[in-house]
Amino acid sequence: MRFLILILLTLILNSPISHAQNNVNTGTPTTQAPPMSPEEQKKANEGQKDLKKLKPQNVNLQSPQKSQNDSKPQTGSPNSNFEGINYDNSSGSTEYKKQNINIIKNTPIVVKKNLRRHAKFYYAIMKISFPLGRKRKIGTVKINLYLQFAGQSVDNFIKLAEGKKFFIDPKTKKKVKRPFYNGLTFHRVIRGYLIQGGDPVGSGYGGPGFNLPFEPTPLLKFDRPGVVAMANASQFFITLRATPALKGKNTIIGQVVDGMPIIEAIGKTKTNRDDRPRRKVIIKEVAIQSVY
Repeated sequence: MRFLILILLTLILNSPISHAQNNVNTGTPTTQAPPMSPEEQKKANEGQKDLKKLKPQNVNLQSPQKSQNDSKPQTGSPNSNFEGINYDNSSGSTEYKKQNINIIKNTPIVVKKNLRRHAKFYYAIMKISFPLGRKRKIGTVKINLYLQFAGQSVDNFIKLAEGKKFFIDPKTKKKVKRPFYNGLTFHRVIRGYLIQGGDPVGSGYGGPGFNLPFEPTPLLKFDRPGVVAMANASQFFITLRATPALKGKNTIIGQVVDGMPIIEAIGKTKTNRDDRPRRKVIIKEVAIQSVY
């Protein structure tokens, strides 16, 4: 009986079903491949050598490397041309190369774009016809304009003087553009205090037809003769002495630097009860001088 049981177990273990189960569980074949002949072995070795000579292809999934041309600045970058100025910091230092605009280094004033100027200083050269005794004299007064302190007011004064800004003609009531101050008068003279001009009507109430806001100039003071300040958008006055009471009321636009004796002579002109000169003090011409 035992002998029969052993025979049955041996048959079961050597059956195809048992081999299939062993292959599924272990994943390794139970039978070995038949040995290769010498010729087949030689071909297999030669095939291995050929495979070693082949290099696998590298697939780069990252972004491509930039070429040398890509490292050059593109249009619109900080190193490219911008508004006519070439900005180059490749050498480690900042250099500005002018193409179309004159750039003045160490300019002591901030020039407004609408002025289209790049000078260091601006002067108003004023030719005045005034009475002196029984005769008339023509003198020249030079005013240093403070564009760096009162940019809007000085800009307005320069453009009116040069005829580059529209104003309302008091006679025709139309917009015109011509040298504003030429031919006007100093309509107000207060002895020992100031002289005032720039009124197209000559009454003290005229103007160019527009207003100009007050510009505070805390660094400038009415502490000396020859201070030039605005009374309105076109009228200006020149002091004959220190006038601290005017501080914070009028925009200072300049200082007389030459011709102060002429201003003092005008300040002694005889006037009526309204402080108007009995004999006209005429502004023959106002020219703007730029110093580069």
